[in-house]
Amino acid sequence: MPAVFLCFDDIWIGEWHACRELFLQNNMKVTFYVTQFARLIDNDWAMLAELQDDGHNIGFHGLDHMRAGEAVNKLGCEGYLQSDIFPGLKAMETRGFRPQHFCYPRGNRTDSSDRCLLDIFRTLRAGGTKLYTATEVKTQRVFLALNFGKQGQQKYCGHEALLEKSITENKAVFFYMHRPVRHRLEYLSGLSERVNFYSMGALDKQ
Repeated sequence: MPAVFLCFDDIWIGEWHACRELFLQNNMKVTFYVTQFARLIDNDWAMLAELQDDGHNIGFHGLDHMRAGEAVNKLGCEGYLQSDIFPGLKAMETRGFRPQHFCYPRGNRTDSSDRCLLDIFRTLRAGGTKLYTATEVKTQRVFLALNFGKQGQQKYCGHEALLEKSITENKAVFFYMHRPVRHRLEYLSGLSERVNFYSMGALDKQ
């Protein structure tokens, strides 16, 4: 069955949490990539824990949304890890989260940053458009996702066609949002009998 890997980025945790019922009713498992930990309060961490308990995956988006490709070029791999990755992972582990999946802030990546981060994470996610076969989903570690949630867009800019193609060809597609856009989530949830919605955590078993 075709697959949709839907992700949410940044720190819109209250708005993500408000979508719990929609996700549960439509058997949608998604991934939340979190960043800017200094801005999170205890209630944010509690809501993330509830989302994780629902079967969603909590991923990592950098300690402070640092552009990874630029940072690796400037600081080197170890300098970048010490500045933005290890402190953030420690903060998450202190709260009971052990993220295995990373999302590039602003999609800023290089081959060097990929090599650096793939020593730490199971998968990396950047921006782009691609359909993946089942074999590619199982074997690849860097995935491209298309923004499905830009505010103000009246049309889906090819998203519907891409989804239909994934269904016809029995392939997987990756989408992301920042703040959840309700009518777009409802559109996606209406496909729940035609596609499976997976979190990145499903790839941990591969």
